[in-house]
Amino acid sequence: MTTQQAAQILGISAEQLRKLRRRQLFKVGYHYRDTSVPGSGLPRWQWHVERCGKALEVPPEKRPSQPVSPRQK
Repeated sequence: MTTQQAAQILGISAEQLRKLRRRQLFKVGYHYRDTSVPGSGLPRWQWHVERCGKALEVPPEKRPSQPVSPRQK
Protein backbone atom coordinates (compact mmCIF):
# COMPACT_ATOMS: atom_id res chain seq x y z
CA MET A 1 0.00 0.00 0.00
CA THR A 2 1.40 3.41 -0.93
CA THR A 3 2.21 6.15 1.56
CA GLN A 4 -0.79 8.19 0.43
CA GLN A 5 -3.17 5.24 0.77
CA ALA A 6 -1.80 4.23 4.17
CA ALA A 7 -1.99 7.79 5.48
CA GLN A 8 -5.60 8.12 4.37
CA ILE A 9 -6.59 4.88 6.13
CA LEU A 10 -4.69 5.91 9.28
CA GLY A 11 -6.34 9.35 9.27
CA ILE A 12 -3.13 11.35 9.00
CA SER A 13 -1.37 13.18 6.18
CA ALA A 14 1.22 11.48 4.01
CA GLU A 15 3.79 13.99 5.27
CA GLN A 16 2.97 13.13 8.89
CA LEU A 17 3.40 9.43 8.10
CA ARG A 18 6.81 10.15 6.55
CA LYS A 19 7.80 12.28 9.56
CA LEU A 20 6.88 9.49 11.98
CA ARG A 21 8.98 7.07 9.91
CA ARG A 22 11.95 9.44 10.08
CA ARG A 23 11.47 9.74 13.85
CA GLN A 24 11.64 5.95 14.02
CA LEU A 25 8.15 5.35 15.40
CA PHE A 26 7.85 2.76 12.64
CA LYS A 27 10.44 0.03 12.16
CA VAL A 28 11.65 -1.06 8.74
CA GLY A 29 10.73 -4.66 8.02
CA TYR A 30 7.83 -4.59 10.48
CA HIS A 31 5.75 -1.45 9.87
CA TYR A 32 7.01 -0.74 6.36
CA ARG A 33 9.45 -1.95 3.74
CA ASP A 34 11.47 -0.22 1.07
CA THR A 35 10.19 -1.07 -2.41
CA SER A 36 12.29 1.52 -4.25
CA VAL A 37 13.77 0.65 -7.61
CA PRO A 38 17.52 0.31 -7.03
CA GLY A 39 19.38 3.35 -8.33
CA SER A 40 16.22 5.40 -8.92
CA GLY A 41 16.87 7.82 -6.08
CA LEU A 42 13.13 7.93 -5.36
CA PRO A 43 12.06 6.42 -2.04
CA ARG A 44 9.01 4.17 -2.19
CA TRP A 45 7.57 2.53 0.88
CA GLN A 46 5.01 -0.22 1.32
CA TRP A 47 3.13 0.06 4.62
CA HIS A 48 1.60 -2.51 6.99
CA VAL A 49 -1.35 -0.35 8.03
CA GLU A 50 -2.59 -2.54 10.89
CA ARG A 51 0.81 -2.49 12.60
CA CYS A 52 1.19 1.25 12.02
CA GLY A 53 -2.26 1.82 13.52
CA LYS A 54 -1.25 -0.06 16.66
CA ALA A 55 1.92 2.03 16.96
CA LEU A 56 -0.15 5.20 16.65
CA GLU A 57 -2.42 4.04 19.50
CA VAL A 58 0.47 4.53 21.94
CA PRO A 59 0.14 8.03 23.44
CA PRO A 60 2.89 10.38 22.17
CA GLU A 61 4.28 10.90 25.68
CA LYS A 62 4.82 7.12 26.01
CA ARG A 63 6.51 6.63 22.63
CA PRO A 64 10.26 6.22 22.61
CA SER A 65 11.75 9.54 21.61
CA GLN A 66 14.33 9.45 18.86
CA PRO A 67 16.17 12.61 17.85
CA VAL A 68 15.86 13.56 14.21
CA SER A 69 19.16 14.34 12.55
CA PRO A 70 19.30 17.56 10.48
CA ARG A 71 19.44 15.61 7.22
CA GLN A 72 16.20 13.73 8.07
CA LYS A 73 14.08 16.87 8.51
